[in-house]
Amino acid sequence: MPKAPTPATKTACLPSAGYDYMRATKHRFVKAVETSVEGPLAGTWEDVWMFVFACESTGAERYWGYESKSLTPSVPEALD
Repeated sequence: MPKAPTPATKTACLPSAGYDYMRATKHRFVKAVETSVEGPLAGTWEDVWMFVFACESTGAERYWGYESKSLTPSVPEALD
């Protein structure tokens, strides 16, 4: 199994929900999660590593950024 990548930015100031107004708080990289997202062409899917960051104030985790696992999107096989 290939090792999960890490983002170039390990800490980031990201907008945080849950406040009266949107404000940026410091987030730290926690982990990378394997998943699939809809590709650029209709009906295609792309395997990616999604990066999860945690807010230092609340501990809430959120996705921020991803890295593609392949160079081309894939078409899922039809289920019978």
